[in-house]
Amino acid sequence: MRYNKKILMIATTVMLGAGCVGLMGAMKYQNVKTEASDLKESDVAKVGVDVSSGSMEGETPSEGERKMDKEIIEKYNYKGYEISFIRYKDPKTGEYLSDKVKSRDYDYKKTFRDIIDKTENGNWKFMFECLKGKKDMITADIDWRIDNSKLVNEKYYGKLIRVWNIHFGIEDQDSPLNVAYFVTDVESGKYTHISMSSKIDWMLTSGNMSDKVKAEFKKYEKLCADKTKMNKCVKESVAKIKKQIKELYGINIVKEVKKDYYTHEYISNNLTTFGSITFNGKTDDGRKITVDYDVEGDYINNWDYQY
Repeated sequence: MRYNKKILMIATTVMLGAGCVGLMGAMKYQNVKTEASDLKESDVAKVGVDVSSGSMEGETPSEGERKMDKEIIEKYNYKGYEISFIRYKDPKTGEYLSDKVKSRDYDYKKTFRDIIDKTENGNWKFMFECLKGKKDMITADIDWRIDNSKLVNEKYYGKLIRVWNIHFGIEDQDSPLNVAYFVTDVESGKYTHISMSSKIDWMLTSGNMSDKVKAEFKKYEKLCADKTKMNKCVKESVAKIKKQIKELYGINIVKEVKKDYYTHEYISNNLTTFGSITFNGKTDDGRKITVDYDVEGDYINNWDYQY
């Protein structure tokens, strides 16, 4: 969902003035003009902001947000793909709910070109091609996110971070046109999260899941029945994850972090159901990362990088 830069100002004012701790997510989009960037770090650190409300979590717009007005600021074309920079507005008040571009911001067009260039040489190209030549299917907007490293016991002790959201396709989980989602830091242009359909999911939603493909997919059941073969598959996939994420996104993974839930049963279920594996690790700068690798498609289809 969409974070609002005004939440921290509201939250700090309410908590310091009245001493109450409420669900600040429910106060989104209130008409308070002071921006979070004007707050002192010490003031935020004293009180924190309660983010236990689901209205401040996740990346999918709520039903109410889907009804927001979208103002197209500009359009840009590259290699047959068209992207629109948009700003969300409250249809009742006319207030902007997403940010404008500032002079120091990294140009989203550069990121867009980078994504398209990567796609043309990537194993996920088959999904993106369904958007080629289509209008109003790819958008970019500036949102606000929390820094998860400053989230403690469902209270946030930091400032909101401006990010670029670049969405490929329509926002419908059951549509083959819901292709991918990229998040980058506004100022540096560094990728912080990507999510795209796995090959099996895309084939299911697009109606291309033939009996032949279904039979081929059953190979993972046989693979997981043999623990030695399955472990070999995981090892090879981890090597591909490290190679691809460094080449594509400039991230150097130096350590694998084993999770308690990462059992043979868990790995087997992911492979037989989604044709993928999940990897948790640390980068060379000490940051945590979670990666989903589509074994069937031979590409990373999801990763979340904590910055």
